[in-house]
Amino acid sequence: MILREYVTPYRLQPKKQETVRFETPPGRQGQMEWSDVGTYEGDGEMRMVYAFSIIIGYLRM
Repeated sequence: MILREYVTPYRLQPKKQETVRFETPPGRQGQMEWSDVGTYEGDGEMRMVYAFSIIIGYLRM
């Protein structure tokens, strides 16, 4: 108990930030990202391969 009282003024208080989720109607919001997947050989030559992904907010359920 004595140690706890001694160190209390020196401890940093956590910053509590609430994350507010929001719901969107169908077709109103999405997040997309392009990614570099790597290099692959095709038809005798090296080719860069990319990927496209999209997350539609309404469908995350």
